[in-house]
Amino acid sequence: MRSLTTAQMQALADRVVVRRMFIWCDALDLYGNPDSAGFWDDVGIIEYDDRTYHGSGTVISTETLSAGSDFTIPRLRISTSGLELATNELVRAHKLAQRPISVSIGLFAPANRALIPPLIPYFEGVIDDPDIPTAAGGKSQIVLTCESASRALTIKRTETRSKSSLSQRTAGDRFYDYTAGQREKTIYFGRSGA
Repeated sequence: MRSLTTAQMQALADRVVVRRMFIWCDALDLYGNPDSAGFWDDVGIIEYDDRTYHGSGTVISTETLSAGSDFTIPRLRISTSGLELATNELVRAHKLAQRPISVSIGLFAPANRALIPPLIPYFEGVIDDPDIPTAAGGKSQIVLTCESASRALTIKRTETRSKSSLSQRTAGDRFYDYTAGQREKTIYFGRSGA
């Protein structure tokens, strides 16, 4: 369940709020240098939390996330206009494969067009497949298929329970340093050692 601030709950109760989607992508330029990009589905530029979000009009759409009873982790497809210069530059002039992406929901007060902070997290993951579908007579669009960060929890690990495998995760892990000498120790159940 998402937690909302008092101001957000009051705006929702008063029905004086407009919802906008915010997308942040930690992309790399073609030389491998960090070159992040942010978009939101309205006009203008918004700076929030040291990030700059560029307006792309009302051309961003995201699928609804739905959980299945078989514990599958859903993908998220983000569609945006292929005519927008900023999104075209993001897909064509950046490395996006397996780069982190986050989608948040922003609530606005329409009377003064002010953001009611903070942004509400909607999706965290990585871009699995950036695509520019080309079909004769079709609409121009860019589609980003994203994998949830929780999908990493479903990967089966091939590691063994050994000192070397634990050291790969954390170099200072010393759990297995003490196991060799434990076999020779007597274990007393229900009473203190004599």
